[in-house]
Amino acid sequence: MKEDSMQEDLIQENSMQEDLIQKDLIQKDSMQEDQGIYNSRIIDTYIKLINNSYSHINVAELLDYAHMTPHEVADQGHWFTQQQVDL
Repeated sequence: MKEDSMQEDLIQENSMQEDLIQKDLIQKDSMQEDQGIYNSRIIDTYIKLINNSYSHINVAELLDYAHMTPHEVADQGHWFTQQQVDL
C-alpha cells in the first residue's frame, strides 16, 4: 500500500512538472514571436537587391504587407520580428 501511494505521488509530481514545462514552452514561443530578431540592416540589404534586380516589385507595398515602414528599415538600430519577416 505504501509503495502504491509513493508511486501515485511520483506520477502526480511528474504530471505537474510536464504541465509546467509545457506552459513555459508556450510562453517562450509567444515571447519570441513578439521579439525583434532581424536587424533592419538585413532587410535593407534585401530592399536594395529588389530595387536593383527586380525593379518591377513595388517595395512600398511589400513593406506595408510586412507591417514595416521605410523609416524602420533605414533605422540601423531597429529589429523586426519573425512574423514580419515571414510575411
